[in-house]
Amino acid sequence: MNNEKDVKVYNIRNTPAEDHFSGSGNVWAAIKGDTVQALEYVSKYPFDHFKLPDWVHAVYLTYSTIAHPKTKIRYIYRSELERIKNAALSAGYMGGPASHVRINGEDIARQAREIIITAEKADLKRHQDKFIKEVAADDSDVFCGVCCFYEFIPNELIRKAKQ
Repeated sequence: MNNEKDVKVYNIRNTPAEDHFSGSGNVWAAIKGDTVQALEYVSKYPFDHFKLPDWVHAVYLTYSTIAHPKTKIRYIYRSELERIKNAALSAGYMGGPASHVRINGEDIARQAREIIITAEKADLKRHQDKFIKEVAADDSDVFCGVCCFYEFIPNELIRKAKQ
């Protein structure tokens, strides 16, 4: 017996969403019954890092993988942390409440990553809400998942259809 949970896979061919299919990727999908009604690719909405505070944007430009949640800041080389610190200071970083204490590149990197991740999540949520409001009918379930080979595999239910 297979220990994995059963996953429902939805066919996209010959559905209203077929015209929106453009290959593999992470998508939001509106599903009514067993039919995919609409698709929206998450990659259609890249985050605009110019919306960040100047010092955070400078840190991002210096070390772009800082935005990845799995980046272990404690493993970043000291020379890179020094570059991050210098970039932030030159872009107007003023420090936290204890700015009289020595400014640490590792602390700046952590603060910048937290700001970037929070801003990216909020921006993605805004686009997701827009998809739900404009595309997904009230009687459709909305899922986040993956498309490939004209199939949609849901990962997470975002909104249950209104009855």
